[in-house]
Amino acid sequence: MSGTEWKKRISSARDKFITRIVEEGGTLHATREYVHVLDSFFRTLVPGNKKGLAIVARGSYARREPAPFSDVDCAVLVEGEHAKPEDILYPLWDAGLDVGHVVLTVEDAAQLSQKDHTSLTAFLDGRFVAGDRGLYCELKRALWNTWGGCRYPDFLFLLLEIKRHRYEKYGPQPYLLKPHIKFSAGGLRDFHELKWLLFLMQPESKKKVVLPFVSVPEWRQATKAYRQLLRYRNLMHALSRRKEDVFHPDIQRGLAMHFYSALDAEVAVRKLMRNYYMCAEKLFRLSTKVFGVLASQIYGKDAPCLSLPAEATEQLDELVKYQMAGRRFVAGCWDYHGMEAKDENGKENTLSTSTLARIFSHRGRVGEVVRALHATGLLGKFFPPLAGLQYMYQFDFYHHYSVGAHTLTAVNSLDAIFNRQSAVLIPAVEDACVELNHEDILALYLGVLLHDIGKGHGGEHEIRGARIARGILKRLGFPSSVIDHVCFLVQNHTMMTRFSQTRDPGDISTLRTFAEMVGETPRLKTLLLLTLADMSALGPEGWTYWKGSLLNDLYFRAAEALELGEITTGYMERKARERLQHLQQVLEAEDPEESRLLRTFSSGLPSRYFFTHDVDDIRSHLSLFARFIKEKKTQVAVEVRKRGDVHLSVVTNDRPGLLAILCGCMTLAGLNIVSARIESHASGIAIDDFVVFSTSSDRETVGADTALFMHYLEDAEKGKLNLADRMSVRIGRLDHWGLWLPRVKVIVDNEVSDDYTVLEVIAPDVRGLLYLLTWAVKECGCDIHAARVTTRAQQARDGFYITHTGGSKLSDSEARKVAKFIEETVEEALEGQGSTTQ
Repeated sequence: MSGTEWKKRISSARDKFITRIVEEGGTLHATREYVHVLDSFFRTLVPGNKKGLAIVARGSYARREPAPFSDVDCAVLVEGEHAKPEDILYPLWDAGLDVGHVVLTVEDAAQLSQKDHTSLTAFLDGRFVAGDRGLYCELKRALWNTWGGCRYPDFLFLLLEIKRHRYEKYGPQPYLLKPHIKFSAGGLRDFHELKWLLFLMQPESKKKVVLPFVSVPEWRQATKAYRQLLRYRNLMHALSRRKEDVFHPDIQRGLAMHFYSALDAEVAVRKLMRNYYMCAEKLFRLSTKVFGVLASQIYGKDAPCLSLPAEATEQLDELVKYQMAGRRFVAGCWDYHGMEAKDENGKENTLSTSTLARIFSHRGRVGEVVRALHATGLLGKFFPPLAGLQYMYQFDFYHHYSVGAHTLTAVNSLDAIFNRQSAVLIPAVEDACVELNHEDILALYLGVLLHDIGKGHGGEHEIRGARIARGILKRLGFPSSVIDHVCFLVQNHTMMTRFSQTRDPGDISTLRTFAEMVGETPRLKTLLLLTLADMSALGPEGWTYWKGSLLNDLYFRAAEALELGEITTGYMERKARERLQHLQQVLEAEDPEESRLLRTFSSGLPSRYFFTHDVDDIRSHLSLFARFIKEKKTQVAVEVRKRGDVHLSVVTNDRPGLLAILCGCMTLAGLNIVSARIESHASGIAIDDFVVFSTSSDRETVGADTALFMHYLEDAEKGKLNLADRMSVRIGRLDHWGLWLPRVKVIVDNEVSDDYTVLEVIAPDVRGLLYLLTWAVKECGCDIHAARVTTRAQQARDGFYITHTGGSKLSDSEARKVAKFIEETVEEALEGQGSTTQ
């Protein structure tokens, strides 16, 4: 058969493969038929009597489980000069196969397996396809001689390192919202690694080997889960018509509607992901157990595996002893899954409230015990609503995990904060951690555990969660003071994030409102720690240094307000005056001329400017102000501060729509705005501050983009740049998450500030969004005085303090009209219905 004919046959087999997958829900039978066609092709190229040349399938092709668009991975084993591998490779390419291949001798393969772990594991999966079977047998013996027997511990250590790096890159839990079906924890690779271990332990066995500490039902369940993930992978390839192994939201929706077409899309996705989590969990648990036990047997004290008693209460007592003694827990080496929720008589094990209180009040040592409680099922006995959260998919796209996994991660994050091992250790943490008594710690850990307990029922989960938490804690018999504290934390666990990111604590009435809502200093401390634990458990994008600085600023301002008892405008004016006097004294000693300029500068600015800006910011603005007066042209300063946040300050003539012009020019230059502060000098000079990063480079290399911004700004001021036309085609598109994002919502808050109307805008974070928002506010005849621009993954949550152009606060009806106009403006732009900025 010619190459063209084989190409047609293989293409036909793949098309048939894809069709059957779609029609039969990812069937694995079609996979075997497709592999049979590939094997037949290789056998026509290399007959069985061909000496010195062998085809060995590797990877998914070797396992007879390739997805439709997987590579056909193979090794060409050669021996002697008469072998001609090009006679095989050219027909493969002519047949249109995407072939991953390597040509080498058996000796080369053995040596390569010692240097490259990817080659080693690929050869362990190896399957003889065609040619000289003797060469294949030699390869298997060489691998066993290299890695089996006495080298087995080295191979185990190698796999542990591979697994660790894989989990770090793709996710350490099976409950991810966007898992990689092959490489994430609980993915297909976890099962592959178990089979590689079995091969090197007993390579000659013809039976299905199960390790002594793994039960037959356990292995069967894992095998069934593995096959289900293979079906999902087949469908991912077939429906997307490409090589796709990541559960992107659009892929999830496609699979969900394929399996559950009669259901609502969100319900279908939740059902699909629940099934995925249950399968991935089985693979993850078995892999964790096998590697933990084997590591403990081989490495002893370096990887301890505690053999716990049979009854759960005794096991938990043992865990609590380790907790109280400060012993280090080694992840994956505690056999949680042998712990039972019932004793030998079938009676449910229970723990007293005093034991629970002891567990949850030992700061820095709670997370591991909570995971043990969860693994035994006991956590769900004490707190029943938690039992259903582990597999609950959430459409809050800024999360990285399912609801239950996020909760357990948050408890571990709080441990890390107390142990000073967290990335969220802002200065406020040191203040918040002191003077917390036993009851505060207990309430804090319970608050973290229960903060999302109200999710999954629609509506505001905070209020529902507080009600559920109160009922549970009353039933368990906790003191009323602890219950009240926990319910406060659950009901307000998003409050500090919202205030820090969308409200301006430099506005005295806003600060007073927040302080009154918190009520007392201990609750402020525990609320901060819960907020930090919650944010750090969201995932890689949940925490940034800038968000931390906003929380830090709000915490210390609120702590001072609570200490004073009541905060007034006089307090703000006093603090501003103290800062200004200090700066005046410094400048008089260093530069008398700059000191005289400061008097002119300060006379035209409100007290709130000196209340909200630190000394470094004021001095930078003062320098720009002086240059602007002298040169009569816009001044821009760029400063890369600690941890890479880039501060960009602009001093220019104030005019209507200035903020929209600045935002548009930044967008065109590839700058993404994180935060903005807008001030107007009495002389008609605008002093605007931005925190930015580059969409095309690292924050530290943002200089080229800021230079481009200055170029665009200069053109805009000279009338050479039609910003509206340019921006009408620069509005970004939604990515995968756009399927689930709430489109646009504007919340009006006319109570939080005495002087300003506050608009909180929730919208997809597309390129050019801030330009649209500021343009819309300008079109409504309003001025923006302060802005907090923050992003949670793909969702923007921006706060604007606005007034009429004349400076007066908007009425409720006027504010609602502005909010409606903003919603319509952004919705129209996102739907691509033409320019809304003409």
